[in-house]
This record gives sequence, structure tokens and C-alpha cells, in this order.
Amino acid sequence: MAYFWVAFLTYSLSDVLKWRILFRTTLYDYLNQRMAEIKTRSQSLLKETSPRRLNFLLKAVKPMSWIRVAMIEVGIPLLIGIIAIALLVNHSFLLVDSNAIPPVTL
Repeated sequence: MAYFWVAFLTYSLSDVLKWRILFRTTLYDYLNQRMAEIKTRSQSLLKETSPRRLNFLLKAVKPMSWIRVAMIEVGIPLLIGIIAIALLVNHSFLLVDSNAIPPVTL
């Protein structure tokens, strides 16, 4: 009976070790392939980004920042606020005019 237990443990341990080696080599091959793809892709991206284009992008950052701050974050809300105040002031006479609001009778 002991022989069968020793044989079973030997074969099972052998299969587990073989599976682990196969798993590790497959994982290693997959990771190497992915790293090669990433390296190729990054090199092509670096070739596409020429220094002239990068220089243009760097020069465009400052004007775009000013446009964003001046127009979007400050200018348009300020303009809308001024228009709203002007409309309230110009049409506030309707609230003050005695003929606009009928008297309340009980």
C-alpha cells in the first residue's frame, strides 16, 4: 500500500511541477511579447511627434490658457451677470409701478 502512496505523490508532484514550469514559461513569453509591442508602439509615437510639432504645441499652450481664463472662466460669466443686472434694473419699474400690481381687496 505504501508503494501506491509514494507512486501517487511522485506522479502528482511531477505533474504539478511540469504545470508550473509550463505556466511560467508561457507567462514569460506573453510578457516579453507585450513588452516588445509596447516598445514598438512607443518608438512609432516618438517618430510621429516631430520637434517642430512639439514646439508648436508648446507655443500654443500660453495663448490657449489666456483664452480659457479670459473668455470661458471670467469673460462669459461676467457678461451674463452684467446683462442680468441690466435686465433687472431696466424692468424693475414694473414692480414699483402702482398700476402694474392690482391692489389687494379683502
